[in-house]
Amino acid sequence: MSQSHYLELRAIPQPELTQSQVLSHLMQALHQHLPAYAGRIGVAFPGYGQARTLGGIIRLIGNEADCQALHQQLHASGNISDYALLYAVAKVPQGIQSHARYSRSHHKGPSALRRAEQRLSAQGKWQAEIADKMRAKWQTPPKLPHLQLRSASTKQTFTLWIQQQNHTHPKPGLFSAYGLSQEATVPQF
Repeated sequence: MSQSHYLELRAIPQPELTQSQVLSHLMQALHQHLPAYAGRIGVAFPGYGQARTLGGIIRLIGNEADCQALHQQLHASGNISDYALLYAVAKVPQGIQSHARYSRSHHKGPSALRRAEQRLSAQGKWQAEIADKMRAKWQTPPKLPHLQLRSASTKQTFTLWIQQQNHTHPKPGLFSAYGLSQEATVPQF
């Protein structure tokens, strides 16, 4: 899978929204387009970790044809231009030494604790000590940058925690409908 080109969305400061809220809106809009590329376009956040946020830039990386097509779709859609500057498609710089994997980090909450209790109770393994350990582990949300998104199917709001892991070599794989991956990396520049 070629990662030869990229395009960027740079958040425009909004008086009534935080930068994280703007990025959430942009990722919600991208989620409508990325599934059409069958896992070939990955996302990077060059400002990842700035003040525990994703920063103000979303970089979309893929082959030239996919990046050009996505750029045209985003330009025509209109729901991006109020929130971000859409930069032209460009070549990924030569000699990249660093790569990163951006993946979803799942945070388990009270509903997962209830399911675990039901499952372990049915097996006769449920104990108060186990409950206390699980509660302590799951009640503390991860200290990772995140987005607040809305499910298109259920209309429920959910938190998408994003973890960055740096690599010295590229790793192949497919990307999700959010441009994230559990195995694939993107060039970091």
